[in-house]
Amino acid sequence: MKFTGMPVKGKGRGKTLGYPTINLHRLTWVDIDEGVYAAKATIRGVVYKAALHCGSAPTFRETEKTVELFLLNTKEITVLGTEKMTVETCEYLRPTKKFASKKELIDQITKDVARTNSLITLS
Repeated sequence: MKFTGMPVKGKGRGKTLGYPTINLHRLTWVDIDEGVYAAKATIRGVVYKAALHCGSAPTFRETEKTVELFLLNTKEITVLGTEKMTVETCEYLRPTKKFASKKELIDQITKDVARTNSLITLS
């Protein structure tokens, strides 16, 4: 599935976990299952590998559904305000789940990022 969204400032939690994310503004219309995906994100005409999470954050007792991306092939990119980005989901990796600790969550994110890196090819 392909969709376009506007990046917005999130809570900054991804950065504290070692995986800073780009949060997309109110994507309640995105019709994909909650979970983690290998994806591609296009920003300013540049395509990035991205681990995408769509859903709530049960580990942190949050029920609000969000869409956020961790870009693999860049150190950091700032995209807030009026700049749109396009996201294409490539493969579903796993459902959203509650982890017993931050360490378990970080370990799983590390696996998700490694799997995304091996699945996505940029041309």
